[in-house]
Amino acid sequence: MIRVGRVELFVRACVASAFLKDAEKPVSFLLIAEPECGKTSVLKRFVVVIGKDCAIHFSSFDTAYALQRDILQKIGEGKIRYIFTADLQNLSGMSTKTKSQLLTFLIGLIEEGVKSIGSYAVGRIELDFAKCGWGGTVQPSYIFVKDLKGTNTMRKWIKTGFASRILFFSYGYSSEQVKLIFENQRKPSIDFVDAPRTPDQLYSVSIPTRFDAPLEKMAICIGLIRGDHGIRAHRDFRQLFKALALIRALDGHLPTDNIEANDADFATLVDLFHYLNFEENYIDDAELHNDLDKLKGVDLNPRFVEWLNSGRRFGNVTSVRGISEILLYWAEWQTKLSNEEKREREQVEKDRKIVDATERLF
Repeated sequence: MIRVGRVELFVRACVASAFLKDAEKPVSFLLIAEPECGKTSVLKRFVVVIGKDCAIHFSSFDTAYALQRDILQKIGEGKIRYIFTADLQNLSGMSTKTKSQLLTFLIGLIEEGVKSIGSYAVGRIELDFAKCGWGGTVQPSYIFVKDLKGTNTMRKWIKTGFASRILFFSYGYSSEQVKLIFENQRKPSIDFVDAPRTPDQLYSVSIPTRFDAPLEKMAICIGLIRGDHGIRAHRDFRQLFKALALIRALDGHLPTDNIEANDADFATLVDLFHYLNFEENYIDDAELHNDLDKLKGVDLNPRFVEWLNSGRRFGNVTSVRGISEILLYWAEWQTKLSNEEKREREQVEKDRKIVDATERLF
């Protein structure tokens, strides 16, 4: 695989978030890319050696019944902390009832956790609040569908509850990268690297208060893209930030007693933020992306957010796929404010003239 280091780091950080002591829940994700972009290959690298102590359950096709029967108890015992589902479009082969049951179970598991579950299939299972992260892969066509106007709209299966509980990592290959892959495959042998390291115990990580404001701004952006308030995104960003700090400490063999996230960790988080949308972001060799710089002049105040969300509800805004569209709508909002201020000034001037005319009469 060529140039997929960012994808792998994102997945690794999500998995590491399952090993944070104060994590309300692990960060769950969905990799979005066209076929042949290495989505499933990245996930497989984390479970090269599958044994009884593997903390990740990897599957390409699991029903809710299979998950409850085979791994729910292990999740409750802390033996499994993450579930990988390759090729989520396989859901299309399930009946509507089976698919609905699976999504309902996953939503509960990755958000609130499972304390007790009972069904005819598995009987009654009692647990100490089993919580588990989830990650999957999917093609863009399975996320969006064109409506009668030719506009891409999010499919109902993911829009109703699922979208606000996961982070979307969207990427693609440029023609240059495809060329590099062809060249690599012509080699007589392909170099293999070790599987990404994941934690094997719980760790405590803290975040300095100076990062609070930018983390909230990033979360609001994700909320605008997903169509929610960004509250869950804010929680996920804080956990992802801590996970990146944990990875830095483990890789650098640093003390792990009092890990604190720093500027380098935040720069990495902002770099990954570039891909957390629905745009086709080409994987490249850029050292670090910084979309927060593009947002420096943008005030994501409640009035702007409400205006944008109301426009989406009433069809005036069709989609917000990424930062570029947020910037376009911000420019439109500024124009709207400017026109409103102009009308207010004109009305004030008109009222003043009426008052002056009235005073002259008397």
